[in-house]
Order: sequence, then C-alpha cells, then structure tokens
Amino acid sequence: MAPWTNGTADLAPVIRVHGGVVSPTARHCPTHLRTRTEHAFGAAAPGKHPYLARSALSPLTAVLDLVEHRGRSVEDACAHLPTRGGRAVRIMGEPVAPPHEGLLAWTRHAARTYLGALAAGSGERADGVDRVPVADPWILRYLPETGSGRARPYEVCVWGRRYLLRDGPRITRELRVPVPGPTRPPGPEEVAVTAFVVATGAHVDRAAFEARPWRYVGGAPYATRPHRLPEEAPARVRVVQVSCLDGSEATLFEGTVTEAGERYAAFGREPLRAVLAPGGRVPGADCRPCRSRDRCGRLPRAPGLLGVRDRSRPRRTWSVTAGSYHRECPAKAHFHALGLPSGAGGDGPEGAAARRGHAVLSWIAGRHRRSPARVCTADDLPPDGDAWSAGGVDVTGRAARTGASMLERHLAVCPLSDASRPGAVHVDYPLTVDDPLADVLVRCSAGLVFRRDGAWVLRELTTARTGTVADLDRLLHDQPRLALLVLLGTAVVPPTAPRPTIELEVLTPDGAHVRAVDPDLPRNRATARAVVRALAAPWHADTAHVAVPGPACRTCPYRRWCPQAAGSATGPAGVAGSRVESSASQS
Repeated sequence: MAPWTNGTADLAPVIRVHGGVVSPTARHCPTHLRTRTEHAFGAAAPGKHPYLARSALSPLTAVLDLVEHRGRSVEDACAHLPTRGGRAVRIMGEPVAPPHEGLLAWTRHAARTYLGALAAGSGERADGVDRVPVADPWILRYLPETGSGRARPYEVCVWGRRYLLRDGPRITRELRVPVPGPTRPPGPEEVAVTAFVVATGAHVDRAAFEARPWRYVGGAPYATRPHRLPEEAPARVRVVQVSCLDGSEATLFEGTVTEAGERYAAFGREPLRAVLAPGGRVPGADCRPCRSRDRCGRLPRAPGLLGVRDRSRPRRTWSVTAGSYHRECPAKAHFHALGLPSGAGGDGPEGAAARRGHAVLSWIAGRHRRSPARVCTADDLPPDGDAWSAGGVDVTGRAARTGASMLERHLAVCPLSDASRPGAVHVDYPLTVDDPLADVLVRCSAGLVFRRDGAWVLRELTTARTGTVADLDRLLHDQPRLALLVLLGTAVVPPTAPRPTIELEVLTPDGAHVRAVDPDLPRNRATARAVVRALAAPWHADTAHVAVPGPACRTCPYRRWCPQAAGSATGPAGVAGSRVESSASQS
C-alpha cells in the first residue's frame, strides 16, 4: 500500500483501525475487529443515550483537552462537564456523557496526577527542552496500490496525549498514554504500530472534525493538513504510558523515525494486516458493541434469561459480579463497570479470607493449566506451608497454613485424574449468551471445563470456612455463579450434544465436597432462574447508581472515589473476593 494524499472527494468509506486492536488476544473476535474497522459494512444501530458516562477516560480526555488547549484550570474544566440528569455535550468535537459523582472525583485526581507527572517531566525544561501540546491527532493513511472500483482509504489511529518536544532544531514527537491504574506496558505489536503512527502520521484537521464530527464518525476520511512549518517533521519519537493513579511512567518506545519504522516492520505490519483479514467468530466481550451480532450464528441466545423485557437502556454486559456488587451498593457496581482503579487490600476477617481464597484458587488454576493436563498431586503443594503466594497475593502464618490445607484437600477430588483424558481442559472458560429481550450480554466464566464420558463438565471452585454444605436450593442461593452456570450450561451446548454436568467443588480446611447439579431438572432451573433474576432486575432498572453506605463499605475497593465515603465505615479500601468465601462476590 502507498501513502495517501489528501484528495478525498471520490473515496469510498474509510477502513479505520485503532492501534490497540493489534495485540494478539485469543478471546478477541476476528469478525468484530473487521466490522469495527469497516465503515462500508453498514451503519451502526441508533444509539441509546447513556444516563451516565460509561468510559472512565472520556471525561478525563475532555478535562485535559480544556486544560491544555483552552487554558482552563482542572477545577474549571471539570465544571464544564455535563451534570447528572443532563445530556451529553461535545467538548472539542467528542461527546461526553454526564459522569457519576465518583467518576468525577476520580477524574479530578487523574487529571492532577497526569499533569503533575507531565510537569515533573524528567527535567526536560531544565535541559532546554520545550514541550508543546498538539491538539491535532496523528493518523497513518494509505491507499491500496492495486484494485478496481473506488479506492478504499485505510487510516490507522492511536490514542493518547500528543506533544512536540523542541530541543534546538531537533523535534521529538511524544505520545503519552494515560491509564487509570498502574502502568502495564502492552505487547510489542501494539507498541510498534503506535510508534510508527506517531513517527510518520499526518495531522488530522481537528477544526474540521469539530465542525462536522458525525461526517467522520460515519466513515468519511479525516481531513488532514500538512506540517505548519517544515521543521515540524520529527527526528525522534517517544511513547510513554502514564499512570493516573500515582503518576508513574513507563517508556514504551524511544528512538529515531527510522528505528520506529524498523520496529513496525518487525513486529507491527503483519498483526495489523491480520486485523483486516477475514476471520472466525468468537463469542465474548466483543459481542456487546458488535454491529454484526444479530447475524452471528456463534452467539447463543436465551431470550428472557434475566427476566427483564425492556430494551430502552443502552446495551450493557451483565455478570453475577455486577449483580452482586449492585446488591451491596449500586455505586460499587458502576465503578467496577467503569474499571476505576481499586484498592489493594481489605480490612477485617472478610478481606483476609477473600485474599486467602483468591490465592488458593489461583494456585489450583495454575496447576490445571499445565499441558498436557494431569491430576494434582502432593508434589504440587506449596513447598513451605507457612509462606506462599499465588495470583499476586502473599499469604503467611495461619492464613498460609489454612490455605495449604485447602490445597491438600483438593487432591482427593481433582477431576483431572485421567492424564490421557481426551479433549482440552479449559481454566476460567468464558461463557457468553445474549438476552435480546433485555438487550444485555450475559457473561460468566466456569472455573474448570473438561469432558467426562463424552459430555462437558463445568466445575466451579470455591472456598469456605467450614465443611457444612447446604442443601441444593440453599446452595444455588448462596452461590449465584453456580445458578448462572446452570442456566448458561445448556444454552451454550448444542441441543444434539450430551447434556452438560454442573459441579461445585467446595474446599475447606477440613475437607473437600463436590456437589453435582442437574441443569435439566425443572426444580434446579426454577431455583437458578429465581436467583439470577433477583440479581439482574434491580441492576437493569437502575439509572442512578447512587452510593449506599453500609457494611460493604468496609472492604469496598472503590471507597477512595465514593461520594459517600465520609459516611461509610472506617478503614482502607479492600479487594472483594471472587468465588471466595462470600456469595456477594461471585462473578
């Protein structure tokens, strides 16, 4: 493909790719990635106005734009955001929905943290380097070299804050990428594409975009402009990831334009082409925004699964975590959906038990991921029962010994007793079903999925303080993940296949208990349906996500951003466990 000049009058709708999609992820859907880039595929369905902002970075971007390009203070910029109950507004051409009060608190912190890191800047100003914000995005544009009919333009975009660093006659283009939590550098493919776009991309004419944003969202090629001055052509490129939580930075790339091109040729070109190539369909998180889901034969559908008949809300994703968090506190569920950075620990026995349980399940999951799959044995136990770690959690002393005892109890019931078992073994296997009556994508993950006698087995693992296992009805109420698996298990398995088995493995310091649940038994399905609908209906109907102080505040990981934090229980934020000793934290 050859670089494209600025004639756009007779061009067909653009194929627009965002650099972040090139990192290989097994659970991405190739068809969604293709239709997301292909603006000739068809117009997206008319959107439903969100009641609150659904992206943490959208208000932050607007605030930073107003600070850097309009000269406002952070507080003044935040005051220009729409308020609860209002409609979305456009700030420098981009729509911004009203942020929740907790998101607004995080946005203030994130903006000040980002700007503080920028001001610190590694001493560039002291060394005579001048950093100038750039309002116009950079895009890499191509036209195919061959082909018939109207030419299809390709545009490759990257997201971040743009700057020119002037050191005498030398110009460096810098892209600083804000992230909500700790820095986590992406894969080499994404870094290579990003650096190449920054190095060689053209300037989008942002004034033209602000005047008619809908034209470009609809697929018209971006209007561009040349460098304002010839000397603006860069000699070097920097790509930096910046944490909006603590201001820490990670340099992803720094080098010459030539080196950026070499990195792209080595790591970025083929992954970028792969995104544009036809591919299969993989149900998952991509199904929520996908424009082709109504014609997708791979996405299972279960009308009425959530017991809601209301398509007036914007399309969302629901899990048992969302429902359980909402039952504890609606604001907590909203902050979780936004992906706000969470606290690192919890106080009290609930937080300690959750951390221990997370370590136990992570340790077991690591052994179940081995290839070839094999049964867990005594050799797989922690070498030091008084201090070990798994899943990013360190456990010591009594907690470590209790957790090690749970791991030992698992050996007696590990389902991978046949090392030659046919078929793959899947750990934390994602299950995705569409409920078209509620316009909600329902997601869950099964702790372990394998075949037994030709039929699929979905086993959920959890930990508990005691060895008492409730009757089946009580168990489904206490373990809402298990209830959802009962409903999803039959939905994702073809009708002609053997019916799946749903199991729950409960690990305690004194023993292990495995309970099987028949998903075809009417009583089990009725109980499971009641459990799921009791969690889903209030979540679906809520448009305010008001914070409700109560017992959940003690271990809430988002308490730092909560507008009602002053009225909640004292103590630092904690980590809510997943599948660990608390039915309220099932996901």
